[in-house]
Amino acid sequence: GDVVTIARERAVDLVVVGPEKPLVQGLGDELRSLNIPVVGPSRKAAVLEESKIFSKQFMKSMGIPTARACWYDGVEEALMGLEEWTASDGVVIKSDALAGGKGVVLCDSIEEAKSVVHAFMADPTVTVQTDRILFEEKLYGVELSAFALCDGHSWTWLGLACDHKRVHENDEGPNTGGMGTFTPEMFLTEHQRTEIERIFELVVQGMAARGTPYQGILFAGLMINSNGVRPDSDTEVSVVEFNIRLGDPETQVLLPTMNGDIFDVFYASAIGSLRDCEDIVSGEQFAVHVVAAAAGYPSIDGTVIPKGDSIHVGDLPEGTTLVCAGVSMSNETMVTNGGRVLGITGVTRCKKVSLRGIGSSSIHRDALPS
Repeated sequence: GDVVTIARERAVDLVVVGPEKPLVQGLGDELRSLNIPVVGPSRKAAVLEESKIFSKQFMKSMGIPTARACWYDGVEEALMGLEEWTASDGVVIKSDALAGGKGVVLCDSIEEAKSVVHAFMADPTVTVQTDRILFEEKLYGVELSAFALCDGHSWTWLGLACDHKRVHENDEGPNTGGMGTFTPEMFLTEHQRTEIERIFELVVQGMAARGTPYQGILFAGLMINSNGVRPDSDTEVSVVEFNIRLGDPETQVLLPTMNGDIFDVFYASAIGSLRDCEDIVSGEQFAVHVVAAAAGYPSIDGTVIPKGDSIHVGDLPEGTTLVCAGVSMSNETMVTNGGRVLGITGVTRCKKVSLRGIGSSSIHRDALPS
């Protein structure tokens, strides 16, 4: 494709793949076949995000803590499965296929769940389409995204981020690909951090053992609950999902707060030498990112999102940056051209402050994968 052609023509030293779809389609393999270093998993390893059902099966086989779930092929089988669903607080429904962050819906009732199943599996006008579907129990606690950089046999920390996925304020509205995020101060207990590190270790070991070593960025969407993620378990960290990339908007708060030149550690990931690198996670810089979206986003029901509205941005304070997404130019004026239009990132430097008092008693949020 164009990326491979440009990489060859310009003799690039390193390719970092941002979105998941090219990786699922095998871009990483194509680049590696030409001896072009790339940060991103192979086509076979990318299935960790490509298929929610495979990911769930992999977690179960490796003993990685995650929500109880069942999965079905076809709309009729899925609807029959809902008739037997026993959780009293509803069900989380996930499309097995890639859905750009819009394939997860938290349903409070079985009737609502049936509507979502029909939409995802039998309504061609809906943007999310899947032949297989996953049902999960809801998890409660503090949602956290943890990031690691892997080289196939080892890994290193890239940082933590907390995001907000519902489109409206006060945790209301549909689940989206992300409406804002911040880098949290270190509120994790040592036990919780150890649990997360064990999860990353198990992924690296398990993917290598199945002959698909994981090389690239690993994003773990987690639920943290100091009281235990389930009543029958003392596990405090549970995996909501894995992604094969940095994620948006998490990228906007992670990259500005990293130490030094990230090229060296990313290059080491691509050539399998992470053990030789120093830590790049900053302990003193923190960031907040807020997303502005167009009316109607995320348009799960097929609603047309308006385009062409004028965008006016005032003077930004020092330490703040503007990141454009669904934006285009019309008569030298910025106008909307998508759902997530733009984001503002603020970065500050401050002393570490322990936030270990944060827990499910003060923050209560359902499991909402990116």
